[in-house]
Amino acid sequence: MGNKHDPHAVAVLSPWGAQLGYLRSGLAAILTARYAAGEVFSARVVTVLDAGHDANERLYIEVWREEAQVKAIFVIAPV
Repeated sequence: MGNKHDPHAVAVLSPWGAQLGYLRSGLAAILTARYAAGEVFSARVVTVLDAGHDANERLYIEVWREEAQVKAIFVIAPV
């Protein structure tokens, strides 16, 4: 399930294991460093835009730190 364009990419998976896309590289770098430092994150899909929108900006997810419930909405690149 690797990304041939970016070996450090972070995949976004559904609860049943389907790959929805990848986090943008800047966000992935931030979350990866914070995860390595012991922070725990959860996410949920906020909206999926139709095919009339840019394919790299159709899926919006909300990511938050579990312990603090700090929330922010991010766009991810599709698979």
